[in-house]
Amino acid sequence: MRYLGAVPKDEFASKLQSLLGLAETENSEAATKDTPKDLFSQLSPTLINQLADAKPTTFPDASKILGTYLETVLNQPAKADQDEDPNANASAADNSIRQLLLSGRTPATLDTQQAIAHLDQGERNRYNQLNNEVNGVAITHPGAPPRAMILQDRAQPVEPVIFKRGVPGNRGDRVPRRFLQVLEMVDQGQPFKNGSGRLELAKAIASPKNPLTARVLVNRIWQHQFGEGLVRSPSDFGIRGERPTHPELLDYLAKRFIDGGWSIKKLQKEIMLSKTWQQSSRMRSDAFEADPENRLLWHMPRRRLEFEPLRDRLLVAANQLDEKIGGRSVKIHEEAKRRAIYAYIDREDLPGLLANFDLPSPDASRAQRSETTVPQQALYLMNSPFVLQQAKKLSADSLTGSAPFPEKEINTQRVRKMYHQALSRDPQPDELAMALQFTDSANVNAFRDKLKQQAADNPPPAWTYGYGGWVDGSVSFETFPFYNGNSWQFSGELPHPQYQYLHLTAAGGHTGSAKNLSPIRRWTAPANGTYRINGKLNHPAEQGDGVTALLVQSDKGLLEQWTAHHKETPTVVQEIQIQKGQHLYLIVHLNENTGWDSFHWSVSIERLAQKLQTVNTEQQKLNAEQQAGFTPSHWDSAADFSSNSSLQQSSQTENILDPWTQLAQALLLSNEFAFVD
Repeated sequence: MRYLGAVPKDEFASKLQSLLGLAETENSEAATKDTPKDLFSQLSPTLINQLADAKPTTFPDASKILGTYLETVLNQPAKADQDEDPNANASAADNSIRQLLLSGRTPATLDTQQAIAHLDQGERNRYNQLNNEVNGVAITHPGAPPRAMILQDRAQPVEPVIFKRGVPGNRGDRVPRRFLQVLEMVDQGQPFKNGSGRLELAKAIASPKNPLTARVLVNRIWQHQFGEGLVRSPSDFGIRGERPTHPELLDYLAKRFIDGGWSIKKLQKEIMLSKTWQQSSRMRSDAFEADPENRLLWHMPRRRLEFEPLRDRLLVAANQLDEKIGGRSVKIHEEAKRRAIYAYIDREDLPGLLANFDLPSPDASRAQRSETTVPQQALYLMNSPFVLQQAKKLSADSLTGSAPFPEKEINTQRVRKMYHQALSRDPQPDELAMALQFTDSANVNAFRDKLKQQAADNPPPAWTYGYGGWVDGSVSFETFPFYNGNSWQFSGELPHPQYQYLHLTAAGGHTGSAKNLSPIRRWTAPANGTYRINGKLNHPAEQGDGVTALLVQSDKGLLEQWTAHHKETPTVVQEIQIQKGQHLYLIVHLNENTGWDSFHWSVSIERLAQKLQTVNTEQQKLNAEQQAGFTPSHWDSAADFSSNSSLQQSSQTENILDPWTQLAQALLLSNEFAFVD
């Protein structure tokens, strides 16, 4: 083809026919000096015949014939026995070409990067998704080897220069790599000589001669224990920072820290065994008047636990903490039970929960964590599944091993056990009396009767909102755990770290990253009858490959499906026979590619009129329908969304906590639990 591509256009047809004739005669003497004598000797007779029959007049026409031939050869099975084949020569040549194509040593074979470059946007999105899943396995799988980021010195270290007036192109004198000039007493101001100097820099920072490192670190540890450091400007020990309140103590602890081998554990132990750390947090009016800021440490400051130790303490109280040492980091804002010291933090995607509890941005160094009190903190502690799980576990553990004593004594043991586990103390007499009254069997039974009455008075909503999918001939459905007033989703974070943009609103929503993670509206039939479905599925985006909507009946399976891509598709089913209590699942899932999968799908369900006895007035008709057990005859997915969401939300929360679990939760949410006092 390279040879033919060089043939002038006006000579192409005649030159090709001349070459084909040369190949057919297999006369090597007929080759000219401009034509390699073995140019066509290796070609398949099948290809030569196709070119001879088609008589292409241009190079592109000949290329199409060659391409069709190569595709045919590649897809045909190899000939196992050529001796009995009447077209043995053709088969042998075709097999040779086929083996060459399969070897990957042809101009038409693309390497990985070339293949990626030829993907369209949808294919590239799918490739990136699969590649991220592979990388996720390498990062998160328990069997994957541990990895760490490292730095490697250049063979020739760069000698930095001064940029005059900050302009990189206006270079001044060279600056040797060395430690800070103001601390030259550490290494006598000598330039670094070994490679980049990183090791020499580390040794200078951790040198006993360095007057700052030990003092700064001791101050940070003191700040962690007391809320404020001995120097209250922890990142500024210069002339603009505050002077230490106890300079001799700071020097003493810094010396002890260095002499102890820079052991943080030894330093923590020495501080916590001191009378200063062990003193009471009670206020004294005379001391408060003399030192209202407690700079002289006349009492132990009362401090609120940060989110990480508060979370760990919840797990300890419920006997759920995983005390394994070492190993992979975990996402503590999800369901992990390891200590928060192993928290996984993504600098580009800090979870909103951690930010709500004042976790500093990982993009910059922060000497002291700010402390705020915002509604999101209280709402999380009162409503999050994680906290409720610990309360349930604490309540259940308090009953374990209770002896066969009278009920009051058993309940007294349970209350004491819960106080021991949560607050590490016995309840006060008034606390015990209140807890026993709250958990009295009569109150518990009344609570359960109330729940039963609520269930009878408030039948389940017609619409329920969740996720799942239609996979392998069966439907899976789980209710969404979180409703923000406009949207059902997995949590207050959108996109969610695991489920991305999966959510459901009154008008539509967004699909998940797989077909078994699709938003679903489940409608429950209130009565036997014939129903009609009307709706419109709209996929507004031009990008992506659209979405597919499914209508599934609980006893009959898949009834209908519709697809929309950058258009509106009617979703109509004229008649469906449904029995009372059966479900219709309205599912929307992605097609092949992720991305651009937002959709709108409004659906109305109408119960068709049935023949009733002759009536004369609307009131008689209504009475007849009520006698037949009929309910309202029209449901609209968009109009009913808000009211049904409220019903679903209340049904998910009202039946969670019995009195014992409520008592456990009250202990876990108390100030005594959340503060170091």
